Amino acid sequence: MSDFYERKFMPNVKHIIAYVLILLSAVLFINGFHRAFRVSGRLSMQGLVFEPEVHKDDSILLSSKPFKARLKETERAHDVVWKTVSKGIMTEYDFFIDHIAYAYRPVMVKKGTEEYDKYINGEEVTGYFTEKNFDDFPDFMSDINSVYELNKEITDKNYSTLGIVIVNRQKELISFLWGIPFLVIGLVILKIADSPFVYNKITETEE
Repeated sequence: MSDFYERKFMPNVKHIIAYVLILLSAVLFINGFHRAFRVSGRLSMQGLVFEPEVHKDDSILLSSKPFKARLKETERAHDVVWKTVSKGIMTEYDFFIDHIAYAYRPVMVKKGTEEYDKYINGEEVTGYFTEKNFDDFPDFMSDINSVYELNKEITDKNYSTLGIVIVNRQKELISFLWGIPFLVIGLVILKIADSPFVYNKITETEE
């Protein structure tokens, strides 16, 4: 008689957990590298004079203050916040308007951060261009002339939904590091779980 062995892939719960963690780490690495690349080369405000056309995921070293205007029948102008959105627990974002690259654009910045204070004071901050979160910007801009006293009427040719999200550049550059703990834990569990393959004996009778 000769013994033969059939190899089968039969992962247990530990293997599955390890694979999920490793897959999650890969997603975080890819996302982190994308975020880092997105803010690596920043276009300055001076650079916009020579290169006014901007595209999605372009990054910018922004140094301008939010658009100010006064409501009709009021005397004092203020920073126009056209929307405030809550994301998660105790996390809010204010949506401003700024005139960048020859168009009024929405600007999203997290409240209570250093970047928020810097932006409203006209100091340098890092942002990237995107249309995400700005779908309702045209609705606001369509009513802005009737709500605010403006020196010049704003039309749909004066604004763009390609806006800016202001971020902490240092955090964006190292965001891929979030994947390391999941990778390490996944590899440790995979090591403990041993091989996911089992060998079943198949016995054949020699004639």
